[in-house]
Amino acid sequence: MSTIITNPLQQILATTKSALYYTLFFSCLVNLLMLTVPLYMLQLFDRVITSQSYETLLYLTLIALVALIILTLLDILRSRILHRIGHWLEERLGPLALKNSLDNNLLGGNYGKQCLSDIASLRQFVSSTNIFAFFDAPWIIIYLIVIYILSVPLGIISTLGAIILLILALLNERYTRANSKQANEKNNQLQQLIEEAFVQAETTQALGLLPTLSANWSKVSNQALEQQTKVSDQSAAIVAIGKFIRMGLQVLILGAGAFLVIQGSLTGGGMIAASIIMARALAPIEQAMGSWKSFLNTYHAYRRLQEYLGTPSPRHTAINLPTPIGALKVDHVSFASSQHSAVLLQDINFTLPAGQMLAIIGPSGAGKTTLARLLVGIWPPSQGTIRLDGAEIYHWDQKTIGNHISYLAQESFLFHDSIKNNIARLETADDKEVIEAAKLTNIHQLILQLPEHYNTEIKPRALPAGLKQRIALARAFYKNPKLVILDTPETYLDEAGLLSLQQTLKQIKHTQTTVIIITQQPSIAALADKIMVLKQGKVFNFGDTATIMQQWQGNTHES
Repeated sequence: MSTIITNPLQQILATTKSALYYTLFFSCLVNLLMLTVPLYMLQLFDRVITSQSYETLLYLTLIALVALIILTLLDILRSRILHRIGHWLEERLGPLALKNSLDNNLLGGNYGKQCLSDIASLRQFVSSTNIFAFFDAPWIIIYLIVIYILSVPLGIISTLGAIILLILALLNERYTRANSKQANEKNNQLQQLIEEAFVQAETTQALGLLPTLSANWSKVSNQALEQQTKVSDQSAAIVAIGKFIRMGLQVLILGAGAFLVIQGSLTGGGMIAASIIMARALAPIEQAMGSWKSFLNTYHAYRRLQEYLGTPSPRHTAINLPTPIGALKVDHVSFASSQHSAVLLQDINFTLPAGQMLAIIGPSGAGKTTLARLLVGIWPPSQGTIRLDGAEIYHWDQKTIGNHISYLAQESFLFHDSIKNNIARLETADDKEVIEAAKLTNIHQLILQLPEHYNTEIKPRALPAGLKQRIALARAFYKNPKLVILDTPETYLDEAGLLSLQQTLKQIKHTQTTVIIITQQPSIAALADKIMVLKQGKVFNFGDTATIMQQWQGNTHES
């Protein structure tokens, strides 16, 4: 009965079995043809020189050259197969890892970026020559048997040498494993520190944090270098000892072979052949010792990927659903962050018919942004459900949800790409729909004033913050989604930008798009059909705009 493989990493690796079997088959042929040179030497010294036959010498040489050409072609072929396996693994694992990484990051995890790095490590190892040591390892026994056939004493010397090198390899693994793991952890910590410094470059410079940041970087960097130095020192010492043993074995096997030749129990050709075969038998062990650090890094990467990709996603995507009309129902939703036990939202319950606009207001820390993230399916509710046309938003197919639900985050982000591609969400841009979105948000003329118009690249500090915000707003309305969540869209907007935003929202009300706006601007909230007041994670008030606005303005005047 076959075992059902459920881990995605193992499933993908299982599909490479046939290619790996071909690689193993070609490796067997390569190792078999590796006997060409020792057998040629054996025949050369024991037959050709004694018989002084030029014809035999010619044919043996031609056969050896043809065998070596075939060996070279097979070696190239197995290398190409492994390169393509590595490329295919990254191609298949990359999208899955990227999706899981985003989910992991949104839920408070910190493995996301490391996941992609681990996939690269797996690909590099599979595509490198280091992996050949594992394909060639079974041939150690076969080579030793051939040496025993030539001479039992030389076979014993070779076997003892292989055992000693194997022990050294195990010692290398034992002494470097712990330090290698610690070095990887410190390198990951160092990478995270560097990324945070670049992201917060302006804050770091303005607050004078560079000396402290530099000191922290130096501290972590020194710790990482210390661990790496330990690994390198231990590995280098063991590899050097291994080389000494290998060269010493060459001396011993030639010396012992010469002794046996003098005694008449071994030919000169047999002595040379045994020396070459022993060197080939010990090569995989020596190669494994030299690449052990790379193997350990790949092994740790594989285990992390196996655990990470094997963790089931909280999203259980259903079948593709038809285009929604935009009816939203939030049914007794509560939410507590996975990073702490505090309840951020409690028993949020409301219904918003399709095509209506809801404004959410309240003090800072009331849970408005948290609710917005739940409404677009970034986080799953701890309790309750959020449904769009009866289907839970969090479990919508991620490939199609972006066509129906749109979001403007509190801190909007634009990609380093053209304005056109940013509005089109990096898809193949439909010029007509891009221009429609830009006109809807009243930035079409502003874009045309730029030197390259819609092809202008968005770079750090290249465009005004207000224009970037309005480009992000145009992206939110691209292709007329059925549900739009706007978290403080007035951020960075001047008076003209606020007036433009109001005009956009007035036009949207005629498109049957369901809109939820988080705002602190009374003029923006007044455009909504309903208003919700959030306080301390609870619905403090919910009703028609006119009623809530009177209470809000009354409280404002009293304060």
